[in-house]
Amino acid sequence: MTARPFFLVLSMYLVAACAALPGGGGGGGSSLRHFLLTPLAADTPPLNPVPAPDYTFEVVQVTVPPYLNRTQIVTRPGPNELYLSETHQWGDALPDNLTRTLAANLAHLLANDRIFPRSPLLPIPAHYRLVTEVDRFDQDADGSVVLALFWRLFPGNDMTPLTERRALWRSAPVAGTDYGALVAAMSRLWGDYSQGVAREVARLSTTARR
Repeated sequence: MTARPFFLVLSMYLVAACAALPGGGGGGGSSLRHFLLTPLAADTPPLNPVPAPDYTFEVVQVTVPPYLNRTQIVTRPGPNELYLSETHQWGDALPDNLTRTLAANLAHLLANDRIFPRSPLLPIPAHYRLVTEVDRFDQDADGSVVLALFWRLFPGNDMTPLTERRALWRSAPVAGTDYGALVAAMSRLWGDYSQGVAREVARLSTTARR
């Protein structure tokens, strides 16, 4: 092969390879997008009445099943099938994102700035500890988002829970493959869970003062 045809073939190969990369030439490639769950909106009203913020609250790291503990956003195209999107991914480790968002939601709903994720670097004694085990958090084949979890609320370092509940939420269907709308629906369901925990904390705090 002469030099000229060789370089022509090489050039064509490089162009094709670049076009196959995320965001690559001609608009035909799929660009990589990253997403995060968001806390409740600032105009979401806190609980009424809100308990006095005279307690500390520790949000233990949320756990998720292995199929969710990955960078790709997971959906279910069928009852026994998972789809892992290579072009729509989490911008942070999902358990970390869930934990921080939950702490922010509870701090807002309970008007208490002493609600924090557990940190080995800042061991603060807590009046309450929240443990959350997510069983499922993904989009179903019908487009709805499903959140299924088990949560327990402990008093301080006591291992006997004050409350333990299994719960499930399902959103309205999200049309098409709009991952922005999908993550927004997930954020709303996580906010619903946060509100349930906040109501229970308010009930317990009010009862403790009687």
